Amino acid sequence: DSVKNLKRPFTLVLPQNGVDVVSTAERVLEVSRSQITIVRASFFTTVGRDEDGKIVFNKDKKRIALAAVDQDEDALQKTANMFAQADFDIRVVDDYRSMEWTKLLANLFGSTSVVTGLSPEKALSDPDIFALEHRALRDRLTILKANKIEVADLWGVGKLRWLARIPMWLVQNQGPLGRKFREYVAGKFATERNNQLPAAAIQINEGVRNVEPTNYYHLALTYSGKENGLESPVDRAIQSILRRHGRDNDFSLNSLQPDERRNL
Repeated sequence: DSVKNLKRPFTLVLPQNGVDVVSTAERVLEVSRSQITIVRASFFTTVGRDEDGKIVFNKDKKRIALAAVDQDEDALQKTANMFAQADFDIRVVDDYRSMEWTKLLANLFGSTSVVTGLSPEKALSDPDIFALEHRALRDRLTILKANKIEVADLWGVGKLRWLARIPMWLVQNQGPLGRKFREYVAGKFATERNNQLPAAAIQINEGVRNVEPTNYYHLALTYSGKENGLESPVDRAIQSILRRHGRDNDFSLNSLQPDERRNL
């Protein structure tokens, strides 16, 4: 009803994470879709917490990707101009689905930290966790390729593509060379994310049970893989652990010791 009362035409900007946001919005709008132009948006702004625990964002990394859903270039340009006036670094993507899945790919890298509770630097410096993250990244890229989804040229994605091409012998190397390589990668990604834990990991540490949005991201990936006969075991395992954390009263990630969480 609130949509029906809005003056038209207007542009609806959808910044939520996820890969079914547009279809959900269209279901909500139903017959009210007339004269409503949708622009898809993805924020790539680093968010963390200050010393007082307040949520803050990095003002030096105000970044947003935009894509037209209705191929309305005028609405897209006006939206871009609006964010430019707020000093955002803007990238325009031709296909909104490509933008959504690329953002999902970026968000999921390092998601083992949600289970382990380790910072990005500590997690990626760990040889076993690093190997899991590398395998998951390759599996996700394989699934996107099978679904004919192009990876968009967005912030940090080039590093992920580079990392996915690293040979397994180096990823699994337990000697000084492997250690130095992991430390290099860990440092790069930790700097990009201010070495902050994912939001879901912070919530779990605070005793929150339901981290459904994060669980949904892994579910979207595994479901998309199944449609093409592909699997992503790491995503499936994280999804299973988070589901258990949310539903099993006898199991809680934040009650486990660090080594116990790491070994899950």
